[in-house]
Amino acid sequence: MFIVINKLKVQPGMGDKLIERFTKSHGLEDSPGFIRFQLLQPVWAPGELDRDVFLSMTEWESREAFEAWLKSDSFKQAHKGGDNTIFAGPPEAIAYEPAVSRLPDDKGPRTKRTATKLSFIKQIGLLCLLGMLMLFFGGVISGCEESPAAQQSSVTKNANAITFTDDTGRTISLDKPAERIVAGGSFVVELLMTLDHPPVLRPDVPERKVHPESCRPIPTFAIQHGSGPQVESVAAARPDLVILHSRFAPFGDNISQTLGVPVALLEIKSVDDVVSKLKLFGRITGKMDKATAVATAMKQELDTAATVSALTSPRVLALFGTPEAFYAYRETSYLGSMLERLGAENLAAGRQPVTGLRSVAPLDLEQAIGRSPQIILVIPHGPPGMVMKHLASHPAWSQMQAVRNKRVHMLDEVLFSSNPGPRAPQALRELKELLYPSAE
Repeated sequence: MFIVINKLKVQPGMGDKLIERFTKSHGLEDSPGFIRFQLLQPVWAPGELDRDVFLSMTEWESREAFEAWLKSDSFKQAHKGGDNTIFAGPPEAIAYEPAVSRLPDDKGPRTKRTATKLSFIKQIGLLCLLGMLMLFFGGVISGCEESPAAQQSSVTKNANAITFTDDTGRTISLDKPAERIVAGGSFVVELLMTLDHPPVLRPDVPERKVHPESCRPIPTFAIQHGSGPQVESVAAARPDLVILHSRFAPFGDNISQTLGVPVALLEIKSVDDVVSKLKLFGRITGKMDKATAVATAMKQELDTAATVSALTSPRVLALFGTPEAFYAYRETSYLGSMLERLGAENLAAGRQPVTGLRSVAPLDLEQAIGRSPQIILVIPHGPPGMVMKHLASHPAWSQMQAVRNKRVHMLDEVLFSSNPGPRAPQALRELKELLYPSAE
């Protein structure tokens, strides 16, 4: 018997939604080797009872039966879509085999050790085969696990092993270059495509954020700020590495432990960081020669684009959001790094960031009025026309030099914010034209 148990933590009060979700049949009952499914709800605990933690349990005749279900159409249909916002975090899954069994008329316990004693004696000295699996509502990644001494020896002798530190300080180790990578961010997709190493899965994002065109056929998966990635889709893709944006750090370790797959948390912090990340992705994919060539050419493009002959630095205010809730891009943002590269004076530099967001600061309108920016850049969260109309009609904004001189520019969110990456030279050139229109 093979038993898979998933610990599911839902948002407060969403237990009924979870129960309703599991009452629907998705063909699990017709799967060969399936024995039983149960969704266990909390009813008692010796201490304080957490009523938002449920256990999903499936029993199978064998691990092979479970693995066969993972590859079936019924599994894909059962885990297609779904409202993952009801969950408070990724699941924690463990697979079990009975160690001791008792029935009502048993005179004594039947243990797996007793049943296999002779076989064990005959095989003494061999390494144990351990199954490593996990996925959201059932998934598997299996393999052999050596003894600690054997593991250490194999790592030492493996010339293809790769170790690097992600952007949250976690050490990521790979036995060999990653072939099947799940890309949890648009910037990851663009970097991998630049190296001719398409991911096996990409995030489900609006069409305008899908780049390049050649990546459109790649299967997608849902990833949300509140609930993280759709873990069942990630597991079904059978990756050997998952790369998520650093903002998903709360989910990284749990996903890695659940799936038994390394999870790297990365982000592009500046235009120069694009070059660094290209080289890192070259190491990860085993395509270092191509990555070095692309990175060298990109650095030259960036250096050329950043060459400015102007004698003065324009005062720039870079904004994100809506007129009712503007935030200013600090020097630590991707856009802020471009302004610094181009020699502009960022009026939000040094401002206290928003809690949990190092790249933006709350807009200080009084300070902005006092320093009167010569150029205002806006990545709007809504129709650009509404933003322009507001700035032109607002008593305070309309008096600013940038508004009076019609030097308020709407920037492409994809190029300057959501998709930092290989198109950085293009973004830098476009920004340079806005800051120094007479330089060309």
